[in-house]
Amino acid sequence: MAAAVLVTLRDGTTSVSQYGLGMRQFLLDHPPGAYTLLRTCGRSKIVQLSGHIRRLARSAQRLKFGLPADASPSDQEPANVASLVAPARNESSLRSKLVPLLRRALDAFHEQQQTPQAQQQDFQEAKMVVLVTVCVDEQSGLPHLFIGVHCDPLAKPDTARPASVVVYGRPRINPAAKSTAWISDRKYIEQARPSDCQESILADDQGRLYEGTVTNFAVLVVEQGDDGSQGVAIITAPVDGVLEGMSLLILQEACRRLGIPFRWEHLSIHTTDTWQSAFILNVPRIISPVASVRIDESQTITLSTDSKTTAEDI
Repeated sequence: MAAAVLVTLRDGTTSVSQYGLGMRQFLLDHPPGAYTLLRTCGRSKIVQLSGHIRRLARSAQRLKFGLPADASPSDQEPANVASLVAPARNESSLRSKLVPLLRRALDAFHEQQQTPQAQQQDFQEAKMVVLVTVCVDEQSGLPHLFIGVHCDPLAKPDTARPASVVVYGRPRINPAAKSTAWISDRKYIEQARPSDCQESILADDQGRLYEGTVTNFAVLVVEQGDDGSQGVAIITAPVDGVLEGMSLLILQEACRRLGIPFRWEHLSIHTTDTWQSAFILNVPRIISPVASVRIDESQTITLSTDSKTTAEDI
């Protein structure tokens, strides 16, 4: 596969190049920062672009830049670094810097897709990860604002094939910020994941469920009405405890249109008897059904993957 397109804004200068390593390595190659993952729809339209920019700015507001790795939570961000990052913490100014980079990345990506080799792969859509951080110039030793866009083909996920998930791992320390530090923090969870599971769902000591390592988690529950009638609702963890994924907003709107109640509440491993179906959601896959949830070594919940009650209908 061809190298990814890399468009960067570094110390006020924009450059376009190719990057032979993957998206994850691109993020790890730079100091910790705020990031977001986007995808196109119809080749040129970016799904939920305004929402991504808003979340990226909010993440930058909640992170501290220019501090050593062993800094304490009470350490303050250097004043000169705060001045550099200020444009990325304002949604309007971040948009003015980011949108031209995204356009250049997509233009270069589409040009790259005209090669015979790329056309044989039949990639139609692109996925882009945007990183906002502070880098230090190797020659001058001075910090500067870095905004990078890594763009490569979006491999169409097999959303029709149900996923299996396992409950394991602690919730994020700073869920309001989408930070590259989470890539390292979640490594122990990924290493412990059973080979037949595609995602790990984070939980606290009370058995309350939060989100996946790279997905949001939602469940279709069966509820008993006061009059004895049965109904259903979609439930997902409150936004103050998880990263608010853009796909959740799409799911919320779909539920509104379909007349399905949607609530931000903690699910629990102790109330799985009310679960009918479950889903994992993120930008590449949007939504995929979950066939089973492994609570522990002795308990696995099997869920419905019938299209009338899962992702296909939503």
